[in-house]
Amino acid sequence: MFKLILFDFDGTLAAIGSKSKAIINRLSEKYHFGDMTFDDFWKMRDLNLKDVLKKLNIPMWKLPFLVADYKNWMQEYIQDEELTHLSWKRIIGELKAQVGRLGILTSNSTENAGIFLKLHDIADFDFIYSASMFGKHRSLIKIINREKILPREVLYIGDEIRDVEACRRAGVPVMSVTWGINSKEALLETAPDYCVDSPEEIFSALGMSLGDAYAAC
Repeated sequence: MFKLILFDFDGTLAAIGSKSKAIINRLSEKYHFGDMTFDDFWKMRDLNLKDVLKKLNIPMWKLPFLVADYKNWMQEYIQDEELTHLSWKRIIGELKAQVGRLGILTSNSTENAGIFLKLHDIADFDFIYSASMFGKHRSLIKIINREKILPREVLYIGDEIRDVEACRRAGVPVMSVTWGINSKEALLETAPDYCVDSPEEIFSALGMSLGDAYAAC
């Protein structure tokens, strides 16, 4: 049994919806992606982030500025963002009851994630931690040390190739979800420890029960 389950935010809990499309289009205009729209961006789901940046001719040194704009603009839209699945509130509550400790580790801001959770009446997370785009492995190690647990006692749930890569570097088991940024095919090529197509599958993948309270809802 895991002692801590960590969640990614964008694409895993928060849907990549119409408001995200607006942000991508604004980034495209500012950083000169050419005529790329969100739909064009979505077609690159099989690529990791570094390959996406290369394809768009965006140098790595520009990435911090791009991410900062994304976080700032997200504040304008966060109140309209939806959960990726309506069942998340119940499932997160059941995971909290069975595991005990839940957290969010995101490349977005803690403020944006906190606003989103409050809007959707989800209060089961013990903490929210923000990491740099390519620094999740370092943040994972910091969290593990702070929690005084072993890497194998943590599970990270995310939707991107870089989530799997970060967990490998930190020695943390990882569960990939197929409804987010990267495609299922691309995720499976990275060989995550688990891969699920819906939040409900988290329990069966881990050999856990949804619980009588959940089943009765």
